[in-house]
Amino acid sequence: MATNKVENGKTKRGLFDFKIKVDSSTNKTHYQILNDLLAFSSLPNCVNVWTGACSPQSLTTNVDERFVLEELILMMFEQEINWGDEDYQAYSAFSMSKFAKPRDVLMGFINIVFTNRTVDAIPNWQFGNKSTPDFGGAYGKYDTTLKNTYFKPYRSHGGGLMQGTMKELFGRTSLLFLNNPIYK
Repeated sequence: MATNKVENGKTKRGLFDFKIKVDSSTNKTHYQILNDLLAFSSLPNCVNVWTGACSPQSLTTNVDERFVLEELILMMFEQEINWGDEDYQAYSAFSMSKFAKPRDVLMGFINIVFTNRTVDAIPNWQFGNKSTPDFGGAYGKYDTTLKNTYFKPYRSHGGGLMQGTMKELFGRTSLLFLNNPIYK
């Protein structure tokens, strides 16, 4: 479970948190995966994965590109599970109540990378070690030009994972577990 500061009574936060490990290498960071996307794929193929339009297997025959697009699918799945409006999710400016999907934030960062042809164009990183990109604070205070240029085109209404039956199943499952003692 997550062990961060109390967040508005989200008592189950971190319950479904997980790390993605797709091979025997060390845990890959967002920085590494974004570099691999830039090296092996394209923005249109990332958009196809983001929308769920088609699978990596139908997009390309290149094994390296398929692999990194499958990593992207897992990153997007992790965003949808762990960020949003529910009691077990961390707060996000990219949630259904904010007229966005949690995975939309990844597309904004991917847009920065492909537009500028470098991962280093992302201005802010958590912990200063270039593992996970962030907004250097709250999204609401993020540079308006960056928001409008890179994130707004991928802020979509609806289509998030946590709705309907999926939301109900995760919510009911969360009730079977004790609250995270970090979040009271």
